[in-house]
Amino acid sequence: MGAGGRMSDSPDQAKDGILKRVPIDPPFSLSDLKKAIPAHCFERSVIRSSYYVVHDLIVTYVFYFLANTYIPLLPTPLAYLVWPVYWFCQASILTGLWVIGHECGHHAFSEYQLVDDIVGFVLHSALFTPYFSWKYSHRNHHANTNSLDNDEVYIPKRKSKVMIYSKVLNNPPGRVFTLVFRLTLGFPLYLLTNVSGKKYGRFANHFDPLSPIFTERERIQVMLSDLGIIAVVYALKLLVAAKGFTWVMCMYGIPVIGVHAFFVLITYLHHTHLSLPHYDSTEWKWIKGALSTIDRDFGFLNRVFHDVTHTHVLHHLISYIPHYHAKEARDAIKPVLGDYYKIDRTPIFKAMWREAKECMYIEPDQDSEQKGLPAYLTCRCVIPIVDKNIAAQVSVIVKVEEREGHNKVSPLPYGHLFKGCLALAAATVSERKVGSWRNAVMNAENTKDMSYEKSQKAKEVGKYEMKWHPVSLINHVMSPPRNLWLTKRNRWTIIHSS
Repeated sequence: MGAGGRMSDSPDQAKDGILKRVPIDPPFSLSDLKKAIPAHCFERSVIRSSYYVVHDLIVTYVFYFLANTYIPLLPTPLAYLVWPVYWFCQASILTGLWVIGHECGHHAFSEYQLVDDIVGFVLHSALFTPYFSWKYSHRNHHANTNSLDNDEVYIPKRKSKVMIYSKVLNNPPGRVFTLVFRLTLGFPLYLLTNVSGKKYGRFANHFDPLSPIFTERERIQVMLSDLGIIAVVYALKLLVAAKGFTWVMCMYGIPVIGVHAFFVLITYLHHTHLSLPHYDSTEWKWIKGALSTIDRDFGFLNRVFHDVTHTHVLHHLISYIPHYHAKEARDAIKPVLGDYYKIDRTPIFKAMWREAKECMYIEPDQDSEQKGLPAYLTCRCVIPIVDKNIAAQVSVIVKVEEREGHNKVSPLPYGHLFKGCLALAAATVSERKVGSWRNAVMNAENTKDMSYEKSQKAKEVGKYEMKWHPVSLINHVMSPPRNLWLTKRNRWTIIHSS
């Protein structure tokens, strides 16, 4: 598992808890989340969904009419100032239409798959997105979110694989170049060359029906997607012949580039954050990956983008809930998710710059050089032999909590399997908030038997030193060589059982 390689953590970030990770198997299931959501949130109304399409198309036409009618009448210097306003407004509304097309790909537009595909095909083709091709690769992304081996997009580089140009660009001018490049050319290059996508055995792109991205039964629909793009290109050719290249670029081309930029920015921020873990094949589980995304706050654009920006965690858990129910559904599952729900309200430009600066690579957390994060921690306990089938010494996680001035230790699940005889490797935790994390090791060799109870004072369990701030070890018991997790001051890192 890896976390983003970062240079520093600001006090404000730690205070706000935006670096907090909860990358363990959650105590709830997908079924629990669905039960928490009101039944009507799962209803997909073709009439209501169509209303939003018509609404956005009307607003799109209004912006076009105003720009086409009045901007040419303005003095040239003023026109240069007004055109960017049009491009921003038009790109924002068209991004809302793109989001509806994206919902069609998830069968969230209506109860009828054919209707969804027709609407999505038209909307995405008009915005230079091959509908079926992207639908299928995006489906793979949802099925393998944050898997280092199988995710389809936003797969971070490991530290050892960081290219030399990444180091050269690790400065303010380089970051500006990287951000502009990503926002303007990132999506077209992803479609054409699979840049930043999953590594296949051969060249892959979204326009080749034989691409390894797609299965054999998907190839015909990939060709339909290609025909949709070809039809749009032909229509633009006719429009250029009638109106001129500059007119087409100003009215249509630049707003579409803006749509791609918005889309890339939104998804980049959803999947790039210092708190988001990525997993290799030995650790990844679907629900862990789905929970390893983060909501963002785009201000007034949240509504323009049909709330896709701040309901993304919900979307990765249940992708077929329509956008007009998404906020209600998100709020319904937040009590169930608890700390597993993450939202970062950092202003977008500030967040974009921060992620570009600090999320450069991933590395196993035990190799991390980050200040304040433990690189390696061993927790051991001795279990008396009360059954020949139980090893004399195994690894167990215990929970250390602060309770009214002293620390308590709770033997967690599976303790009853040891017939009430757990010897816990835990003791009084030093109240000092400083100490050596990197070389910290807890050992208890001659601990006495302790009857299984939900909670016992640590001092009654064993006697040895722990020279760090009180921590909370997660409620799960594993045997070597499985991975464990611990948290300190709202930050997570990987540790290993011994």
